[in-house]
Formats: sequence, structure tokens, C-alpha cells
Amino acid sequence: MAGFGDAPFGDSPFGDGSGGPGGGPLQATLEPDATPPRVRLDITTSAASVTLWRVAQDGTKTLVRTSDGGPLPVSGGTAFIYDPEAPYGVPVSYVTDAGMRSDTVVLDVPDVWLVDPFVPSRSMPIRVSAVSDRTAPANLSVRYPLGRQFPIVASDGRRKAATYTLTLFTADAGELAALTALLDDLSPLLLNVPASRGWVGHGTEYVAVGDLTGSIPGVRVNSSARTWSLPCSVVDRPAGGSQAFVTYGYLASLYPTYGDWKATGKTYGQLFDPE
Repeated sequence: MAGFGDAPFGDSPFGDGSGGPGGGPLQATLEPDATPPRVRLDITTSAASVTLWRVAQDGTKTLVRTSDGGPLPVSGGTAFIYDPEAPYGVPVSYVTDAGMRSDTVVLDVPDVWLVDPFVPSRSMPIRVSAVSDRTAPANLSVRYPLGRQFPIVASDGRRKAATYTLTLFTADAGELAALTALLDDLSPLLLNVPASRGWVGHGTEYVAVGDLTGSIPGVRVNSSARTWSLPCSVVDRPAGGSQAFVTYGYLASLYPTYGDWKATGKTYGQLFDPE
């Protein structure tokens, strides 16, 4: 699969080079065949940095994630950045802090994707076989005092975000390795569901995945195919920056010592290129 950081060396997706197609102060270009599918934003400005938001049809603005979570640096009057978290099949536009606005674009993608917001090259399309009912938990304490007909109910005052189970299928060892790498560090993920799928009650949302359960479909015990149950809790959009590539610094944050790395059983090559 092509990676999020598949631009030529020195042509960073975080705005320290030009390389954009031009055509306006803020231009949005669709890249549905990238991994993950994304929108490329090219900016022409005299400012030293720029902040960009994705704008939904209802006017809701979402900050476009940069490498460090801050404003996008500008060099030589131009910059560009990718938005790998854009929803699929939904019209969006982009706006800057200086008021520049792009045309409205629609990222037309047929597949459901699990996207890693922090290392997008780990993202993968998934084959979803089932989605459970959604549960909206309530943190309630119901007490029945002696002699009272009605209980005393205590709560923390807010119903919780939804939980559900996502069932998906991996066909071979390569897809299994990609899924394992994607879920390994327990980071929140973006479940990006194309609007064309028409999932009632479900859509594009950030989830935290709990205990992973795998089973072998049918009776072929020697098969590399697996069915996976992913218990998902809907979470806020995570803060922080996004990396085009897995870096030594990122790996060091996950595995501070040589022993931590050796315990994974993976080579350096496998850590840098989980696909």
C-alpha cells in the first residue's frame, strides 16, 4: 500500500516545500487512492505560518492536524499539507485564519477505513461483517431505602458516549500484520465510514478499541483468515500532531530501552514499516 508519507524526500507533507499545483491561495485536491485517502491543501501566503480548518456543511470547523499540532509553517510563500481525516462522501471546504477559503470538495471513497491520526501510514481499509447495537451507558446508582416505595437515584449528570462492537475480517497474514500494527499502541483511531454505506446510527467517529478477540472462520484451523471483534468506545478527537513517517523519536517514545524493543519480537524494519 502507498504510504501517507510517499512524497519524495525533501518534499514534506507538512509545508516546508512547495510542489503544489497552484491555482489559488488555498486549493484542495482530492487523493482518494492514497493510504489513507486524503485531501491535499496547497496554500499561497505571505505569512510565516497558517492555521487551517475543515468546514462541514453545517458550519462546524475542525482543525487540520499538522506535524506538531500547531500552525503550519510557510516557506517561500507556499506550503502544503494533507488532511487524512476528511470524511468520505461528505462535502467539505477549508478555511485559513486569514480568511482564505477553498472550493467545496467531496472525497469519494467506497471502503470503510480505520485511520491512525498520529501515524496515518498505518491506516487500512477494513472488511466489516457486522456492527452491534450501540449502547449509551449511564453512570447511575439506584438505592432502595427501607420503607420507601421509590428509589433514590444518584448520577454524575451526563449520559456517556456510545459503545459497540465492530466485527471485521482479515483474509491473510499481511492484513493481520497491518491490523496488529494499527491496534498495537492503543491510540484512538478514526473509523471513517463512507456516507454511501448508509450505516444507521453510525458514521465517521473516533474510537478507542478495547480487548481484541480473534477467531478462525469455519473449520480450517490452518487458515490465515481471521474474524475479529473490536469493542469500540466513541471518544473525542485526539489532540496532538501527525507524522508522515514512523521516526526514531516516535519509536523511542514507545520503546525507551533496548529491552522494551526486544520484547516486541520485531526487527527495526518491521517497526518502521508496519505494512
